Amino acid sequence: MAELTLKTAKNTYKLLENSIYDFEKNADINMSILNAVDALPYNKQTTVLKNILESSTTLCFINLDILSAYRQYLSAQTNYEERYAMKSLNTIMSEGYKKVFGFTQNSKSFWKIHMKSVVNDYPELLADYERITNSLEILALNSVFNKDMRDFSVHYDIDPRKVYSMLSQLSAEEVSDRFTSFFACITDVFVFIRKTTDIVVTPFLSTKI
Repeated sequence: MAELTLKTAKNTYKLLENSIYDFEKNADINMSILNAVDALPYNKQTTVLKNILESSTTLCFINLDILSAYRQYLSAQTNYEERYAMKSLNTIMSEGYKKVFGFTQNSKSFWKIHMKSVVNDYPELLADYERITNSLEILALNSVFNKDMRDFSVHYDIDPRKVYSMLSQLSAEEVSDRFTSFFACITDVFVFIRKTTDIVVTPFLSTKI
């Protein structure tokens, strides 16, 4: 198997740890608020609040998984540990994108359903929503996701030669480049959801909870 490179990326190890702590804290806060909202009477407003909080929490999980996988790569001691982390990273990106946006026009992702419904009620969010939607669409067109690697990582193929070939040809630099593009895009999504929280959730909580 070819030697993995990208040694300079190890300098980011501590920074990723700090980000993981932040996303853990954010998920805890979201769930605390979500539990409080669950106790309120069901109506359109509480539904919107739940959609925003559930989307934000899901995105926290995606970020936690992807950052943990990358840290696993950076701390790997053997070639196979590095490859295992990289194929995990690839799988998380594919599954995360499917949850956030989806690979088909009619996918029932939280961006296309929950966030779109918020934008319909708050038109001041429309410009950012359309910009990020365009970025998410471009992400899938720019070969950021490797379906074959994802399939071989999740399901062991009946032919071990295919799995070995995938692992042998795996490039940490190539996967890391795709990670950088993916992470930048979902960071925009996270910032957008934080903005919807400030506009929709925070004012409601100040009067109701």
